Amino acid sequence: VELATDGKPETQPSVAASFDLETYIGRYHPSSETRLQRLLFIAEHAPDPGVSSLAWDLAERQMRECGNVRKYREVFSSRPSFDAEWADETAAATQQQLEVLEGRLTAAQSHLNKEAIRAAYLALGDFHRRRGELRDAMRVVLRSREYCTNRGQTGHVCLLVMELAIDLRNYSRVREYVSKAEHTSIPNDVNFPSKLRVSSGLAYLAEGRYHEAAQKFISIAGPPLDDFTSVVSTEDVVLYGSLLALATLDRSDLCRMLEPRSTGTSTTSNESANAAATPVNGGLERMAAGLELLPPVRDALRHFTRAEYRSCLNLLESLKPQLDLDLHLAPHVTTLFEQIRDKCLEHYLRPYCHLRLDGMAQDFGLDSRTLQSILAKLVGQGRIGGNARIDCRTQTLATQQDEQKIESDQERQTKLRLSRLSRHVLNEAHAMIIRLACVEHDMLVMIDNKRGSRGASSGGGGSGGSGYWRPGTDAEGLEEIYDGDESSDDGDTPMVLDGDLDMGNPEDLH
Repeated sequence: VELATDGKPETQPSVAASFDLETYIGRYHPSSETRLQRLLFIAEHAPDPGVSSLAWDLAERQMRECGNVRKYREVFSSRPSFDAEWADETAAATQQQLEVLEGRLTAAQSHLNKEAIRAAYLALGDFHRRRGELRDAMRVVLRSREYCTNRGQTGHVCLLVMELAIDLRNYSRVREYVSKAEHTSIPNDVNFPSKLRVSSGLAYLAEGRYHEAAQKFISIAGPPLDDFTSVVSTEDVVLYGSLLALATLDRSDLCRMLEPRSTGTSTTSNESANAAATPVNGGLERMAAGLELLPPVRDALRHFTRAEYRSCLNLLESLKPQLDLDLHLAPHVTTLFEQIRDKCLEHYLRPYCHLRLDGMAQDFGLDSRTLQSILAKLVGQGRIGGNARIDCRTQTLATQQDEQKIESDQERQTKLRLSRLSRHVLNEAHAMIIRLACVEHDMLVMIDNKRGSRGASSGGGGSGGSGYWRPGTDAEGLEEIYDGDESSDDGDTPMVLDGDLDMGNPEDLH
């Protein structure tokens, strides 16, 4: 893969060539359904025969260890390694275990012990889940919710229902129980809010609501999700959040994702509570530490924030074979890559009004015909500008979007300044007219500055805290004075005339 760095191509080894299946699958719980589903997905879609064969072997080993006879018969019945004798013996043994668990449930129901009934239902659910009977596990786990006696037990059951619903791809039930679990909590589980956000993010991702999914994944704060490996690993959360953010979020949010954490690596319960209060900010601050687990994804984000779009796209393209083997991300890889590419083109075009397509095609490593079709789609969607036009004869792209925006901003600022200036001139003119009228009629007005004082002192510099009112400084005060002049003795500020010596200005006596 060639990456453009400072105008010089740089060769890096393919990321897909270093794919280690055992390391990758070791992130998940050894007996979890998601581990088995990921192994089967990789076995069916891996282009490397060695990786595919290893995935089949690991999946068969997990089925044998967990006694998952139903899935074993479904998958391996047509393969040479199928062991019918083991399947029959294991089915008989698990049937005896099922009868024992059902007997415990019957005994608990006969004693009307709610705690024992709940525990028996959960044991049955775990038994069915290990055997791959997810629908039966869902049925008994839902029944156990009726016997929960506190919020912690209710939150635990809701979490089990969400995990089973994710394995069954029943995302409507995932969202339903996420909303129910938000009103509960599990004691001593600081990751419980993060698990709810992961479940919501997977549901939004499956439905193609990428922006909502990105918000959920980047808002995950707190310690690493080492106790949620039955669904996802910490690396999965970072990968999903980074790709979705790269496709949907602003450049400022991506820059914040790359910033290192200002605090230490340890996370206390108070820190987790503060992060939960502002989940998006806390999640963005903690994304930098998670990105250290996936250097290629971190480098792709850094290339985008530095406007090195070709390097970003080339690095993501080298990741594509590995992303195509992800159980949840594979159906959306092509769409996400198209959105990221279109976003790069849109950001690339923002500073320009006229641009040659051949230079742009060289910067992105695309041929001219492909670039023209992509730009035509963006122009039709209005993402480049309503007035953008592609000249196929001169191979140029012209847009007046930026010029119109600048002219609109300048016009708006000019109108705002004119409005402020007109109000200032009118106020000044009004104040001058009032003052000239007062001087013409030998009028002097004083206002008492003392709170609660009635009347005013007769002298301009006399006692009582009185002071002159200057026309033009307070027009509302003048209206109050005129209104007070009509009443007799309401405590309003009096109007003083020059002819009245008792209420006049002392300077007029000399």
